[in-house]
Amino acid sequence: MRGSVGSPKIEHGLKCVVTGFPKSGSSFVCSILSAVGLHPGSATFLKGNYTEANHRTGQHKQGHYEYLPIRDLLTGNHDMQEILPNGWAAVLDWAFNLEFLSRPAVEPIPQLQEVIQLIVSIGELDFYRDGAFPIFHRYFPDIPVIVVTRDLAGLLEANQEWEPKLELFPDDLNKCLQLYQHLVNQAIEGRRHLHLAYEDFATDWYETVKSITTFLNLDVPDSFICYLERTWRPLG
Repeated sequence: MRGSVGSPKIEHGLKCVVTGFPKSGSSFVCSILSAVGLHPGSATFLKGNYTEANHRTGQHKQGHYEYLPIRDLLTGNHDMQEILPNGWAAVLDWAFNLEFLSRPAVEPIPQLQEVIQLIVSIGELDFYRDGAFPIFHRYFPDIPVIVVTRDLAGLLEANQEWEPKLELFPDDLNKCLQLYQHLVNQAIEGRRHLHLAYEDFATDWYETVKSITTFLNLDVPDSFICYLERTWRPLG
């Protein structure tokens, strides 16, 4: 299903990549992109299932918006065991691993780039979400990027609620955030990008969503942005 009932008609084609540190709100931003009519790809290949819990936190019924054919192609064709001691064992491990975050982005394999382009075309993706985009950004040259951030306190709360994984102290998480942001800065250098703070959706919904539609050159009526606020605006 493309977008929400009443959402504007969109000419489809890959318009952006969405990225962010785990639990920063990148899935939330993707839910907004979907609501205004952009297509995340076939629901069959999207990671995550709809639950009442992820609906309450702003995630779309199609889950985390990670398009598995692309993500699995990238992680399966690079030696993640060499990059990360435990391999690609868990979705969050790489983001909380200081050694992994200290490594440079991988060099693209030309044949894989061609396959990715084919997947995008067949799946009719309008956007692609990948938290590990800073590691794989060279596979998506010239594609605009939306970077979603969240303050440290919000990340701590969100990650602890989702999974009791944070054996890390806040200082350690802050180091991970700094390294991740360094990778992001390298990935977006020289290309169009938009920074979004998750907290801004609660404090100034209209201007924040409007910045997205302006960035992507989407003709979304103000009335529709206000309509979405009643469904999607976070409480804080």
